[in-house]
Amino acid sequence: MRRLLALLLASVMALAVFAGCTADTNVDDQPDGTQTEAPSNEEPTTTPSGDEGDAQEGSLCTVSEDSDIVVLNYADISTFFPANITQSTEYLLASFAYESLCDFNEDMSIKYVLATGSEVSEDGLEYTFTLREGVYFSDGAPWNAEACKANFDLVLDESNAFMGVWMLSGAIESCEVVDEYTIKLHLYAPYAPLLNVLASYNGFVSPNLIEKGEDAWKNEVVGTGQYTLASYTSGESAVYELNRDYWGYNAEIAGENAIASDAGFNSITVRPVAEESTRIAMVLSGEADIINSVTATNIPNIEAGGATVIQQPGSTIGYLYFNCQKGALTDARVRKAIAMAIDVDSLINVVYGGANQPCDSVLVPSITSYKSMGRIEYDVEAAKALLAEAGYSDGLTLVAWEENDTTDIQRGEFIQQQLEQIGITLEIYPMESGILATRVGAFDGDPAEQEYDLYIRGYGTDTYDPDEMLGRYSTAAFTPAGSNYSFYSNPEYDALIEQGARATDQAERDEIYAQAQEILWEEMPVFPLHVNTWIAAHGSRIENLTYTSVGDFNFNGARFVG
Repeated sequence: MRRLLALLLASVMALAVFAGCTADTNVDDQPDGTQTEAPSNEEPTTTPSGDEGDAQEGSLCTVSEDSDIVVLNYADISTFFPANITQSTEYLLASFAYESLCDFNEDMSIKYVLATGSEVSEDGLEYTFTLREGVYFSDGAPWNAEACKANFDLVLDESNAFMGVWMLSGAIESCEVVDEYTIKLHLYAPYAPLLNVLASYNGFVSPNLIEKGEDAWKNEVVGTGQYTLASYTSGESAVYELNRDYWGYNAEIAGENAIASDAGFNSITVRPVAEESTRIAMVLSGEADIINSVTATNIPNIEAGGATVIQQPGSTIGYLYFNCQKGALTDARVRKAIAMAIDVDSLINVVYGGANQPCDSVLVPSITSYKSMGRIEYDVEAAKALLAEAGYSDGLTLVAWEENDTTDIQRGEFIQQQLEQIGITLEIYPMESGILATRVGAFDGDPAEQEYDLYIRGYGTDTYDPDEMLGRYSTAAFTPAGSNYSFYSNPEYDALIEQGARATDQAERDEIYAQAQEILWEEMPVFPLHVNTWIAAHGSRIENLTYTSVGDFNFNGARFVG
């Protein structure tokens, strides 16, 4: 049974430590609101002396001591521990301190980070990784095979029940140390997306932190990344300081991954500011340097104020999730009627200033195996007729949950007004990001007893593999193990997802996933509204800041110009 479940889980999405999507965290992991200073470790924060430390002598970090910047996020975080991270606001902070075995190049091909290469066995059941030498965690612990195995053992341990790593835990049976800088991953079954999944896994923590136990995991940050956590005050700020011994500055260690000696900032203070107008005012006044999540309608005002706008076509879709096991929404006709009653083009223009793109599939076009299914036609009269056919000619009342972000609220109100046209009263309950994520993702009861009928939220791909976005509608992805917020269950669909994850031939995978997309479009457990365009802005003190397609900043090449 464990193996069967693992095979099913291998075909669905793990949202945790993966960079740039939204899902669920546990608010029980939230700090208590007091000031938390960065842990004072007995181990040195630089490379140990002796032969082991010789490789670090080539470090050329020249980042100015005065380059302290402020970044504004739209919400606070719920946890620092990578295996429990599922919120976009948390991914950003995780990317400062944590790294993965591999990552994506700009063209979405794989590049190696904490590993230097990998090999896969002929049967697809074993992946052997050569690890990068000369890398140390910020507490001085060496990055090696034992440290890597300690991380995999932690997230593969079923008793830990981390919310964000079930894609890994469903695919990987065990991690084996081959030698000091070589590990071997043993898989339950061939799993085509593995490298892509690992590329989105920013979660390797110091083995010393693992040994400290769960209480330390919640509040301490010890990775191999460019920054270390200096302090955190819940609801106010998280302060990250530059690790000047970061391996990425040393070309002898980093190779083609080496960054310029003046790249980065002396410190990054991240503050949660919910109101977008306040965030904009702060960056225009110079009180802050970078703002995340900007609405397109505000671009002219930002540029007129002298700030630089960054835009990047996204890999995130704004969805309307239907609880397929509750009340009227168990009927696909009702779900389709709701979709037909929403004028998506007007939604995009009114709420997003025309920046986003309408959807014609549950996949974004940038993902392999994407197939256009044709858009859902906006037709109020046809929607009314479909509702009547389903037995709801007199209308009905539904409950929707959403995040209390300014733009999300505007989107919810627009949908609310649209559904009034067909006799549906939509009661909307906006919630703070962490609370909402927990109430949705930690739910472990009868789906019919879940309080929401509709869940309005965005979800993006980190892996750029269709298994990630399609697998989340598998039966195995029901919360709390996964992120099937629609509670959609279809044995035929489940079988296709399992087949797609195992297949290694791309043409075969394309055909399998085309069938899966057709099923979702016909049964409509979720209505994809729009593909996001990520928009951010920064002040004049910064240059060369870029945005990734998953909505994260790339700070590696950014510079402080004062």
